[in-house]
Amino acid sequence: MWGFHLGNSVEKVHLQFCKRLLGVKKCTQNDSVYGELGRTSLRCQRLINIVKYWIKIVNSSKQKYVKTIYNLLYNDMLNLLVLIGVHY
Repeated sequence: MWGFHLGNSVEKVHLQFCKRLLGVKKCTQNDSVYGELGRTSLRCQRLINIVKYWIKIVNSSKQKYVKTIYNLLYNDMLNLLVLIGVHY
């Protein structure tokens, strides 16, 4: 899925921008910068969006194409786990 890309170069540019915006040193702790601006890392935002989309798929009606595909993949994964000896 497209959301799993770490995007390190984009994250670096974003963090540099945030630090310049605040006028702090490059060595300032990243979490402090994000906290001061009321933000989170772009990676964290992507992961939140992935989970929200997954919840939307899981809660969608059975007639939706995306739910049908999800159920097929889910069942295939369960069968694969059983096949390799992992029981759930």
